[in-house]
Amino acid sequence: MTHRILQFMLGNDGGTERFFVKLANAFHEAGAEQRFLVRPNRVWQAEIADCGRLHWGYNPASPVLQWRMKQLTRRWKPDMILAWRAPQSKLIPDDPHPLRLTRQGDNPIHLRNFTNNDALVANVPSIRDHCLSLGWDRPVHLISNFATLNAPRPIDRRLLDTPEDAHVVCGVGRFDRTKGFQELVRAVAPHDDIWLWLVGDGNEREALGRLVDQLGMAGRTRFAGWVENSQDYIAAANQFCIPSQREALGNVLLEAWAGGIPSVSTRFDGARWYATHEKDCLLVDIDDVGAMSQSIRRIRDNPALARALVAGAHETLETKFSKRAIVGQYFDLIEAHKAARI
Repeated sequence: MTHRILQFMLGNDGGTERFFVKLANAFHEAGAEQRFLVRPNRVWQAEIADCGRLHWGYNPASPVLQWRMKQLTRRWKPDMILAWRAPQSKLIPDDPHPLRLTRQGDNPIHLRNFTNNDALVANVPSIRDHCLSLGWDRPVHLISNFATLNAPRPIDRRLLDTPEDAHVVCGVGRFDRTKGFQELVRAVAPHDDIWLWLVGDGNEREALGRLVDQLGMAGRTRFAGWVENSQDYIAAANQFCIPSQREALGNVLLEAWAGGIPSVSTRFDGARWYATHEKDCLLVDIDDVGAMSQSIRRIRDNPALARALVAGAHETLETKFSKRAIVGQYFDLIEAHKAARI
């Protein structure tokens, strides 16, 4: 049976948006009909063009946009409405026909936006627990992200002026202070034989450049900028590190695992839930530069450990984060909602 899914994604160009694109394509592959409310001129717009019709909007608090979505729901009759982030829940109409969900990848501040939701979706247990602590008395479904299991295409290292035989640590994300990239730079600095690739951009870009210069790392550090195919950059490195102080799930860690790259991670919320120290990842405390530096060196010096981490990560992905399992959970919710209406 074909499911009709209407998604509200008025975000910009970050990690949440990347997973939205992946989930939209997964729904499409599974036979769902879709429509999307998005901002115009997003860098990922072409990646969902074949998945369904696009509608345009900006402000979820706009009464005009809310009226438009109410009319669209009435005419098209979706089986599920999926809003991404709390503010976009304002667009969910008071219509009991579709299953009305908001996917939360961060802790909401309050519950006022969720008036017309049948349930919430949390991608990690800590977000589910937070919503319940705020007084949410409807279901909270724990449905995580899936990793892209397609084989990546490692970039040519010459693209980043890096020797083929260099040992490279790769970090990917938004250059924001909470992402911990300054700690990653300091962790790599003592190891003269290890190179560092930083893939992304953000308001900390200039500060990171200054720190790299101060630590004498300019010759072995490369800033790749924002790229669409970050997994291909990760796959061309020898190991991956996610140094975040705060992260709900950590999509890029799953992408590194899918690419077969051994990894070091801080114990942010998501990693504490799904990663196991020395089985699929080396875990370190947040802001512990010394432990991060030591873990990077362990992977550099111990090929057997690196291979074991890759094997363990593959096993974790297969059991917890397969595309089929995640899509199936959403479809099961739709079927249960339909059955409850009969």
